[in-house]
Amino acid sequence: METTDSVLLNDRYRLDMEIGRGGMGVVFRGWDTLLQRDVAVKVLTQESLGSGGAVRLLNEARIIAHLDHPNIVTVYDAGQVEEAPFIVMQYVEGGTLADLQSVELEETYPIAIQICSALTHAHGNGVVHRDLKPENIFLIQTEAVEAGTGVRGSRVKIVDFGIAHSDLANLTIQGEIAGTVAYMAPEQALGQETSPQTDLYALGVILYALTTGQLPFTSDNPLTVISQHINAAVIPPSQVNPEIPPELDTLIVQLMSKEPDDRPSSAHEVEDLLIGFIRSEGEIDTFSTLSSRAKHNLPLQLTSFIGREQEIDEISQLMRQDSCRLLTLVGPGGIGKTRLAIEAASHKLSDYSDGIYYVSLAPISSPDFILAAIAEALEFSLHTHGSVDPQSQLFDYLERRNTLLVLDNYEHLIDGTGVLIDLLKRAPAVKLMITSRQRLNIQGEWTFNVPGLTYPENGSPDGDLESSALELFIERARLADSRFTIKDDERQHIVQICQLVEGIPLGIELASAWVSMLSPQEIAIEIEKNLDFLASSMQDLPEKHRSMRAAFDHSWQLLPENQRHLFRKLSVFRGGFSRQAAAKVADAGLMDLSALVDKSFVRRDEGDRYFIHELLRQYGEEKLRDDLDEYGLIGSRHSKHYLEFLSEREKSIIGEEKLIDKEEILVEIENIRRALRWGIIAGNDKEIRAALAVLYDFYFIQGYYEGVESFKNIALF
Repeated sequence: METTDSVLLNDRYRLDMEIGRGGMGVVFRGWDTLLQRDVAVKVLTQESLGSGGAVRLLNEARIIAHLDHPNIVTVYDAGQVEEAPFIVMQYVEGGTLADLQSVELEETYPIAIQICSALTHAHGNGVVHRDLKPENIFLIQTEAVEAGTGVRGSRVKIVDFGIAHSDLANLTIQGEIAGTVAYMAPEQALGQETSPQTDLYALGVILYALTTGQLPFTSDNPLTVISQHINAAVIPPSQVNPEIPPELDTLIVQLMSKEPDDRPSSAHEVEDLLIGFIRSEGEIDTFSTLSSRAKHNLPLQLTSFIGREQEIDEISQLMRQDSCRLLTLVGPGGIGKTRLAIEAASHKLSDYSDGIYYVSLAPISSPDFILAAIAEALEFSLHTHGSVDPQSQLFDYLERRNTLLVLDNYEHLIDGTGVLIDLLKRAPAVKLMITSRQRLNIQGEWTFNVPGLTYPENGSPDGDLESSALELFIERARLADSRFTIKDDERQHIVQICQLVEGIPLGIELASAWVSMLSPQEIAIEIEKNLDFLASSMQDLPEKHRSMRAAFDHSWQLLPENQRHLFRKLSVFRGGFSRQAAAKVADAGLMDLSALVDKSFVRRDEGDRYFIHELLRQYGEEKLRDDLDEYGLIGSRHSKHYLEFLSEREKSIIGEEKLIDKEEILVEIENIRRALRWGIIAGNDKEIRAALAVLYDFYFIQGYYEGVESFKNIALF
């Protein structure tokens, strides 16, 4: 493909300009017309098609898709046009390491540390890059505002995994020489088996060039350079630049050892050494500002994180406050608390010099094991013998550490919050981020109520495909069926699906998994008919996330019986309810409602109105229907309350108070519709006629069309 004029790949990706060209393909800056964002599109050249290039490009896409790290470019999509495969990746704004004329020593450290962090992640996932060089290391300029230093730094992004060796797709051929001569490890030049130490050799060459301004081995003849890598001794970089510290000089020479076993054991080891060099030179504040990596054990996610920019920003602002030592992310099952906590924590890596540690509490059956779970995540050994008890051992260890602990799935361990209070008292630099389906309700707790993903709530879906709920559906649908495309007449049904699940990520993911069998319209119909439709058989999902019912069942078991009983009765409401209505229909007191709000079964808005997520309301109504006598009693109470509500506004709706009454009726319109339907079934003709007369006046003011739709719905019932 030699031109970008009017080129639109797969009716989605517009190619704007060529930004790079290599042995296998051409890279364009493009525009994703569906998600409205810049992308980089790598298209295989015609010359590469006959030499295994298509397989290599697919290999590259698969490798990057399984890597999720802030210093590695993200892959979005893959496809084929005119028999030429292509992959779509994150567009990185900025230059490469090769573009730099010179690099100060203090800038070299954070760049190298970020490269090591990316390599640690890649190697841990069975991927060896095999072509690490300055041209494949992009630098994004960032302003280090958080630390308030004003120092400018660079965010590293490693690209081009085209010849990578991976356990996911091993294309390495014994005896094959692939890579860039100037950075090629001896074993790679000899066509021998490569390993993580192969990338470390290339890192050594990069550090040599950064610190001295020249390559260790040069010649006009590539074969001579290869021979030097294999046979020639490395001149220590300090002989070229005497300002290089001795410890860094030694490390670079070790990285360029001829034998892989003589190099450091891992990228992680190199990273720790570099961090140690900085600390010994008193540069730790600058390092914390510029580096993207602190020690952490945040779990690798196999799918991309979508949306939530505002939530991450708000959480970051809260965690930045000294007084916020314990932040609880609260929300119902499936709302995405765990993914949000992990993502938010990953944005704070440089804030905690002693690391961020994720602690999974889902398998813990008793609060007695909380400390053991934290110690295990920290890789700290607790001793049961001796005079010091395990709690004191852990607290002593954390006392002077600047650490964030992410405690996930805490809701079933609420009785054990005393140990967290003691921990915060003993360790003043430790902070806690907790995910839970209910608040801890302790002093000093800050709470963040996790909402669903954004989705179009009203009107036509046109122009609304930037919402994160729709973006999640589209991406997960393509994982379920790589051939999935959106037809114009299906967009409204995808919007409807997101509306039905009210942006709950788990609901969206479970719904999108059906695209290989059902159309979006059929999926929406099934969701409306049956909550059990939202289910998955994927084996790597936790049991409680294999269906929406399982997610709700888990929360349901945590409720005491009196709160279950109340929630069943509250499920009769539609579109929210007031505290007064809850008291009259469901005998709910203020403390009762507050308890359900704390446990994420009910949410309260700023206008003192209460809401239940629609899927959760369906779940509660099913429970209510199990007792037909109570279902009939609560249904009658609800109908009576809202028919009286209308009757009370009969005289004022067309008088001076009509504006107030109009808003009150609009807010309660869903409850009014249900009350009318129930009254029709129950044969309450007198009350129904009176209510319809009031509605007639209301719709005369509100608008004829809305009235027709409302009365049509009542009649259809």
